[in-house]
Amino acid sequence: MVSLRRLLAIALGLSIVAGCTAPPSTGQNPPGGASPAAARQIDLLKIGTTSDESSWNPYTYISGYPGWPVLLMQFDTLMAFDLNSEPQPWLAKQVQASADNKVWTLTLESGVKWHDGKPFSADDVKFTVEYLQKNIHGRFSTPLRDVASVEVQGADKVVITTKTPKPGFRTQAFADIPMMPKHVWETYTGDPKKATDLKFNTGTGPYRLVEYQTDQLYRFQANEDYFKGKPLAKSIVMPVIKEAAPAFAAVKTGDLDTTVRALQPELIKDFEGTQGIKIARGADFTSTALWLNVERKGLDRKEVRQAISLAIDRKKLVDTVFLGAATIGSDGFVHPENAFANKSITTKYDLAAANALLDRIGAAKGADGTRVLNGTPLKFDNLVSSTGGPLRIRLTELVGQMLKDVGIIATPKVVESTAWTAQVWPEFDVRKGRNYDMTMSGWSAPTQFEAGRLVEQIHSDTLVGGINVYGFKDAAGDRLAEQLRDEGDPDKRKALAQQMQAYIADQLPIITLLYADAIYAYRSTTYDSYKFQKGLGIFHKTSFIAPK
Repeated sequence: MVSLRRLLAIALGLSIVAGCTAPPSTGQNPPGGASPAAARQIDLLKIGTTSDESSWNPYTYISGYPGWPVLLMQFDTLMAFDLNSEPQPWLAKQVQASADNKVWTLTLESGVKWHDGKPFSADDVKFTVEYLQKNIHGRFSTPLRDVASVEVQGADKVVITTKTPKPGFRTQAFADIPMMPKHVWETYTGDPKKATDLKFNTGTGPYRLVEYQTDQLYRFQANEDYFKGKPLAKSIVMPVIKEAAPAFAAVKTGDLDTTVRALQPELIKDFEGTQGIKIARGADFTSTALWLNVERKGLDRKEVRQAISLAIDRKKLVDTVFLGAATIGSDGFVHPENAFANKSITTKYDLAAANALLDRIGAAKGADGTRVLNGTPLKFDNLVSSTGGPLRIRLTELVGQMLKDVGIIATPKVVESTAWTAQVWPEFDVRKGRNYDMTMSGWSAPTQFEAGRLVEQIHSDTLVGGINVYGFKDAAGDRLAEQLRDEGDPDKRKALAQQMQAYIADQLPIITLLYADAIYAYRSTTYDSYKFQKGLGIFHKTSFIAPK
């Protein structure tokens, strides 16, 4: 593989700004409070990323993090999350909902242009919605399933009517779905997942992808005419560094300005003591969890899933692997600092209760100590993607040791990200099924930004339960999910969300272990304008623009 320094040399050689870097910022303000000096535009920012995200457009990008935030550096949404993770007007300067949350009237910003100079208009909004309805995307198509019509009223107004109430539409759709240019995509007749030409990276965002070298690097160029403010780096180069150690070493030496990887806890003190480096830290709603394929024998029993949860010492995982730099996971999935968290849910570690539960359902231990239920040994492969890094691999190993204490075998199996996707979430489309037992994985922060996102995890209809990677099916769960989906009253909606968390804690298709703190090291002498978004961290578009 080409060395990091060689990749950066290639990128710098191709960049029109090479060799003319602006004076470094010396601002000492923390993320979110950048001084005027820190907000100066610099020529180049070098940010390490964790894996290849294909051509990084709405149909080819891969990960929830860092994939989605970087996608939205290029493509704007109708609304966008502020630093409190609340949706605010963006491409749409005004969003009005009818009393029943079925008719949405959007008035668009004027003068917005696509990267190629063509004007953004209501026709592009209509095109995006209808294209995503026709060409299913696991994430973006789900909230649009019930859109009945999109009416264009002039260049700057769109009326979207849905079949069912959409009280969470601001978060689930308007602040999440990237707008796509009609004039670029409408003539394309191929599979959108194969639309890798960089013309398909035409957006309205502050940056445009101008160079992509497979498994090596990305280079983004600033959109100097961005309607929301001046991009603070003229060029951003993102080399692909799959291993954690060289990424952090590169930040330490200055070969990188930062990396999208959260800093490993054991490195915090070392980085805190390094001149020119700052640490940004806060709560992260990203979860680390065991996803269980409930279609597998053994895992189809709720009692087995409950015993697995009881057998895992989450505090030990937090203290041992993360050195305390994480929050213990809730069986209800939602981070306890979330506004709609059900704080009455107690997540227990109790080996005796786990063993008793397995005994009660007749899962007896064999000669080797492995439990057997209805003739099926409770032996499972626990997949973990190598992209998850050493901490997630270590978690997988420790969980395997803990489950062995109750007679359940969960064998760690490290696979490349492409193999993981093929088994767990083929083409990121739950309609295509799954072929795994359990996996150590996690959901990115936006899955907790709005209560209605819980519906997507539980509902058995694959176009409603767009991230139900567990194969979970239960009529009671569907009914509760539909109530939550349709409820518009904020207080009732919160109550239903808390009921849903209690339901998840009982059924446990996902066993949430922890939420690692968002801890990022960056070279403040190069760039010190990062802003911390609640539950997400510093890597989002508002960290890279100077608001007008």
